[in-house]
Amino acid sequence: MSKTFADVKCEDCDYVGKGNIEVEAEDTTRYSCMICGSYNVKNVTIWKKVEENETSLSNKTMLIVGASGAIGQGLVEHYKGKVKKLYGTYFQNKPTDDSSVEYYGYAVSGNQLPENTWAYIDIIIYVSGITENAMMHKMSWVKWQRAMSINLGGAFTATGRALSYMRTKRYGRIIFISSILEKISVPGTAAYTVSKAGLSALARVIAVENATKGITANSITLGYLNTGIIRDVPERYLNETVIPSIPQKKLGTIADVTLATDYLIAADYVTGTSLNVSGGL
Repeated sequence: MSKTFADVKCEDCDYVGKGNIEVEAEDTTRYSCMICGSYNVKNVTIWKKVEENETSLSNKTMLIVGASGAIGQGLVEHYKGKVKKLYGTYFQNKPTDDSSVEYYGYAVSGNQLPENTWAYIDIIIYVSGITENAMMHKMSWVKWQRAMSINLGGAFTATGRALSYMRTKRYGRIIFISSILEKISVPGTAAYTVSKAGLSALARVIAVENATKGITANSITLGYLNTGIIRDVPERYLNETVIPSIPQKKLGTIADVTLATDYLIAADYVTGTSLNVSGGL
């Protein structure tokens, strides 16, 4: 018996994606669902067609964790209408309802995303993050744990839920949004820096563990953008200290972020890396 893949729709569990083609004889071919194993499936396209369109977004389901912030909303606007299905999560403030996006509440220890949804997710972009700034000798354990839980723990939870299904489908893209602070040292940012650096380390481990499963895992180390938490920086400090410290002497944009995510989604041979999007920092 030889085995390869097809793009199928399962009539029993409603899964749509890669399925098995089992050739028992020249005139006997069976198709089965990779999720529930059912043979009650419809063959949509043969495996060669799927292979050619592997990086096409139109047949992919994406989850953006942390879709309510400035970067998350920028990613939502970029990918809605481009992917087959788009899910976004929020912690407290639910974004405005949009027919092209399904929003769910999300916390590190639990979420409202339906359990069967995880089987469909092909791409995860983890954006969630908070800043808990304090000098190390003044940092409380509560603030330290909060930063670790949201910035790093949430990535572990979300990725862990989807990863087993990605391995079964033999396709997945995992992108963690980290920070340039994992490469440069700024006083008062210990919790934020360590938690963001952990994302890149986690991506490297996921990458090597799943390198033969059609799954890539990478991080993006963002520099200073013209949106998000930069709005809380005093204008004088921004113009006299922050921008002059950037080699390109300018702030980045959401378009710079989406160029990076587009690349990492399309690139099959790039995994376990940290892509620097910082204007040269």
